[in-house]
Amino acid sequence: MTKRKAIATVSIALMLGVVAALSLLHTRETDVFLDLMAPYRDSEKVFVSRPSTCYAEGPIDGVPNALLDSFLAANGPDAEPISLFRLRWHFLTAEARLLDRYPSAADRALASLPGDASTIDFSRVGFNANRTEALFCVDDRALLYAKRVDGRWGIFSVPLAYD
Repeated sequence: MTKRKAIATVSIALMLGVVAALSLLHTRETDVFLDLMAPYRDSEKVFVSRPSTCYAEGPIDGVPNALLDSFLAANGPDAEPISLFRLRWHFLTAEARLLDRYPSAADRALASLPGDASTIDFSRVGFNANRTEALFCVDDRALLYAKRVDGRWGIFSVPLAYD
């Protein structure tokens, strides 16, 4: 009986390790946004994905070069926006393609929302190799460096910001 319990314990530990490893490997861009946008759950802001490099170039103090390269590649000239549809249960989201294709309808839709409704654009996310660090741009005005600690994403620094 003791040997069975030991085997069961080891099996469970191995399964949990595999699940943890797979969860890190399958981190999605929307996972980063979901954690970092939590304070804005009740806002009238509409979140949109639009590729942007935030005018970042060359080495940036405090940002690993490989992470910056991943970010710049994710937001290259041929980059497509991602769907924020997965966030729709928590936040107001819109698809960039529809906003761009029907600008007058988008303006009317924003005007119909209560309060100060406006869009906030998120770039594509660049990840480090083990997907525990992320870099992305907000509204072409701030480059955010985030880290995943204890399974949650949090802002580590703001290496670039424009007024």
